Amino acid sequence: MPSNVEPTNRNHAPFSARAALLAVFASWLLLAVVRLTAPSDLLDNDQARPAMYALDILRNAHWIVQTDPSGDIASKPPLYTWLVAIVAAVSGRVNEWTLYIPTSLAVLGIALLVNRAASTRFGPVPGLLAAGAFLFSPFAAKHLALARTDALFALAVTGAALLAYRAWTTDRRGRWTLFWIACVLATLTKGPLGVVLALGGLVPLVWSDPKRVGRGVWLDLSAGIVIYAALCGGWLLAAHAQMGQPVIDKLIGRELLGHAASSDSGGMPLLSFYK
Repeated sequence: MPSNVEPTNRNHAPFSARAALLAVFASWLLLAVVRLTAPSDLLDNDQARPAMYALDILRNAHWIVQTDPSGDIASKPPLYTWLVAIVAAVSGRVNEWTLYIPTSLAVLGIALLVNRAASTRFGPVPGLLAAGAFLFSPFAAKHLALARTDALFALAVTGAALLAYRAWTTDRRGRWTLFWIACVLATLTKGPLGVVLALGGLVPLVWSDPKRVGRGVWLDLSAGIVIYAALCGGWLLAAHAQMGQPVIDKLIGRELLGHAASSDSGGMPLLSFYK
């Protein structure tokens, strides 16, 4: 090697991993302050319903299935509502802050996952840029203060996708179990679509190395699937035991199959089935 050429050393990077992490947190905090001090839009995007569901938990102890004042069953699984209710139980009331704390922290969690994934592969600066690109995207700006399940669902899917990639690229046992636990969180937030989204990135890896599927992968997958079925299926059975057939009609009929076959705007049947 010529004497005037120095080898690449990550220690000479303009940012250390800790400095990049602090910059990600500071960026999130700045965005959160700007977003949370803006005028309220709680009546937009159907955000009132999660507040009603949290009140149903606090006032009536309906932890398994929640309803609004009209008696209509919640259209999503209850993980986000559980988090809101826990925060509200600590603060003493349900308000915008208790509704937005879980979503704001979910956005921070996604940024930290993106930062870690990029930093591990490419170094601190690309990790900071990747996390910054997410934080200052329209999705993050919107969902920092939006009382809906989307941010928490995105966090669970992101974590599951990264865990799936890690499990595929390493031979350590138990990696797939962590993936399925993340899928449990995604499913209890917004439904089983999270499993499909998290596994989508593995399609080219399986295509390029199909023989790897047989190298102990099925054993780990089977254990994780049992955990997934027990937790998600257990909640669904408990919900059905509490509320009966309306739970299946709402969650499976209207939400899962209904949205696959039509749209809220009254579009033609099966027009958006691919979604």
